[in-house]
Amino acid sequence: MLSMVIFTFKPENMGQVLKRRSEEDSIFDVRNIGEWSSIETGRVFRLVEGGNLETTLEAFRTWGHLGKIEVVSVKRVEGLMASDQLNGT
Repeated sequence: MLSMVIFTFKPENMGQVLKRRSEEDSIFDVRNIGEWSSIETGRVFRLVEGGNLETTLEAFRTWGHLGKIEVVSVKRVEGLMASDQLNGT
């Protein structure tokens, strides 16, 4: 299951966030597919793959004291375009 994790932190937490991220190899059973950051806005975007939404939520809960975490389930556009959902069936 793919999820986009959006982490927003306060500027005063940047040092802690960078230190913790540099020490992090993996997060439980969640595979990191890609990661992008906008340091100016204090936002980090991670595309991850986990077994289910609960696993992904649990994996990122430990970052909650450093900022706000949003986890959004996503699907590849190619998968949507090929599905019967496009045809309304």
